[in-house]
Amino acid sequence: MLDQWEAICARLDVVALPPPGRRTIYDAAFTLDGTLVGIDVRTKDLDETRYADGGVCSVANFLRLLTRDLGVLIVAEFGYRDVGGRVEFGYVRNAPLHCLPVDAFRIENLGTGQVRLDKSVAEANGAIDWDRSVGEFLRGFADLAIAHYERVQQVARTRAEALQTFKETGELRLR
Repeated sequence: MLDQWEAICARLDVVALPPPGRRTIYDAAFTLDGTLVGIDVRTKDLDETRYADGGVCSVANFLRLLTRDLGVLIVAEFGYRDVGGRVEFGYVRNAPLHCLPVDAFRIENLGTGQVRLDKSVAEANGAIDWDRSVGEFLRGFADLAIAHYERVQQVARTRAEALQTFKETGELRLR
């Protein structure tokens, strides 16, 4: 797809952006009327015995895209299954991340927090709020992020106290 990205964007009358670097949160991007639109292409293995973590990006990078860059991140999700060594697509769903319900997200503690999808776009499809503004989304998402950071802070405090006790007594009790 990326080898034809400029031609695809030209047909859609949007301005293609160069292929992003490894650390960019989207796989391809364009601008439309001055707005950065990133596309995160993801696959969803429909085999329920397989695990997919739903990772999107760091909390900080997600917030920077939405607030500093005033961008939008669209998830292009391809649900598939392996049928005898051949890929069979079950669905294709697309949605801007800020339109997904907040309960479709979770934050894991990798670095300073990693945004993950707890539901696929297909699972959240009936609850997508296509008219939600980024600001409305961020109010709900902020509560999720604050709760995450409070949990992490408490765990870090408990571990620091355990290490201080170890220095003083030689006994280490980590939870």
